[in-house]
Amino acid sequence: DYVNKNGYNMSKNACIKLIERAGNNLSNLISECDKIFLYKDDEKNITEEDIENLVFKNIEDNIFELTNAVMNKDKKKIINIYKDLILMGEEEIKLIVMLVNQFRMILQVKLMVKNGYKERDMATIIKEHPYRVKLAMQSNFKINELENYLIKLEELDYSIKSGKLDKSFGFEMFLLNI
Repeated sequence: DYVNKNGYNMSKNACIKLIERAGNNLSNLISECDKIFLYKDDEKNITEEDIENLVFKNIEDNIFELTNAVMNKDKKKIINIYKDLILMGEEEIKLIVMLVNQFRMILQVKLMVKNGYKERDMATIIKEHPYRVKLAMQSNFKINELENYLIKLEELDYSIKSGKLDKSFGFEMFLLNI
């Protein structure tokens, strides 16, 4: 309705892509639409390509994709996602914390599976959504890999915060050495 009331047209697929990228927060959606309107001032038809070019994915989706790319050791995708996150203004320290949280949650789930916990019990115990627990169960990470990544991220965090290492360089080196 907001798009139509402002004199623009958007296909159903473009609308779905907008919600996928911007989330379902109404004020965020309106803000993204206003940005698109400025870009598409001459042409009133908003396409999926416009959405892809103008609307960044939300941070949680990008972190999830970054974790998957790390899991698959897809260095090209890792660097592309990292660059997108930096363009969005995300700080390397925040990205380190988010990766640590993601790896820690997957490690907890893997250890609980090993000890015979059921999926619904795990979600309750670690206070995560059942879907995230299910995804963690399906990850290809081995327990020792997760522990090694957590140690490397802890060392990286310390090196950055103690001034021994530039945050951009250090985080990029961590990503490239996966």
